[in-house]
Amino acid sequence: MKKHGKHLKKALVGLLAIGAVNSASAEESKEQATNSALGIEWNGYFDFYYQSSPQGHAAIPATSAGPAVVEGRYFDRHSNQMTLNMAELSLKKKTGKVSFRADLALGEMVDQLSGGGSQSVTGTGAGQNPTNTAANESTRNLTQATITYAATEKLSVTAGKFYTHMGLEVTKAKDNWQYSRSYTFNYGIPFWHEGISGTYTVIPDKFAGTIYLLNAWDGRLSQEQNKSTTVGANLNFTGVEGLVANYNYIGGAEATDQSRREAHEINLTYTVNPTIILATDYVLGTQKNIPTTGDAKWSGLAVYLKAALSSFYSISPRYEVFDDSDKGFAIAGGFSASGTKQKITSWTLANNFNLGDGLEARLELRSDKSDSNLFFKDKDGANSDHQESYTAAFLYSF
Repeated sequence: MKKHGKHLKKALVGLLAIGAVNSASAEESKEQATNSALGIEWNGYFDFYYQSSPQGHAAIPATSAGPAVVEGRYFDRHSNQMTLNMAELSLKKKTGKVSFRADLALGEMVDQLSGGGSQSVTGTGAGQNPTNTAANESTRNLTQATITYAATEKLSVTAGKFYTHMGLEVTKAKDNWQYSRSYTFNYGIPFWHEGISGTYTVIPDKFAGTIYLLNAWDGRLSQEQNKSTTVGANLNFTGVEGLVANYNYIGGAEATDQSRREAHEINLTYTVNPTIILATDYVLGTQKNIPTTGDAKWSGLAVYLKAALSSFYSISPRYEVFDDSDKGFAIAGGFSASGTKQKITSWTLANNFNLGDGLEARLELRSDKSDSNLFFKDKDGANSDHQESYTAAFLYSF
């Protein structure tokens, strides 16, 4: 009887386990069906990297304090460390003419984004603040949150927090050909905004324009100091087969004084054939009427190539010249500061491996050289005029 009792007990436990699994599966199916019925779309993003540099040095060289860093970088700043750069979930919902989006993210990139544009949260150069102010930003973990209303087939309006319209490169590495961002992206333009935009399609599939009303460059509520609204614009042309052309503008008061910051940017992308794509990006920026130093200007020019040698492997070189030799303002980062006057040339070679199922591996080699020895550092924190880095990264999206 005991033996039969044991078998009966096992059978009952098995039935309960199967019932629990079936119940969980039913609940999961019910949830998925509910989400599908509600029109909710979920997406995810994961960014992890390891980087090494012969010039990697302490974040604060004078005291040898802080983790090792690579100078002049934002979203891949750490050296000789395993770094979870970003883990993000994105929720999208569309109801008739209204679309909602919210991206919730954690990781090192969140601190850099919240610290804001050309004001480094970890830098120690002239005009930079080594104290991380990102924790003061009320929306720091919402990398984007927007509502879009499609008023007509040609006109739509978007309000909320969103990445900048400026630049060929974008914030997430998965959407760029290289893992590291250019100096033009890091210092020549903003990263994100809070505001409202209106897009009008002039000629479907050929020409559209967007006007932006924004808080500022990286318009943090915690540090907002604009006396007036910043204005932006985008003109997008796709009327020639294989060519995508954009003109972007942003301008506004970016300080408590009377100075004004503006940037004009043009980027072009041309698909030669299904395996080869060319691109170029040019930015010209100015800060006018700085009380202490007068007007300042900077410019950046980058050219790109992407060659898909197979469905598994592609190679992407980038060459860039970033000219901050007028006042050293762009990289210094302070709203009225002068920094190291310099022109930086940079070579980057990215090797991209498609591992399938949304997973990508990247191996990148990069060399930067300045015509000044006051910006880059060697491993001991002494002045240097060059810097090399070697990066391995995993990117996953679903």
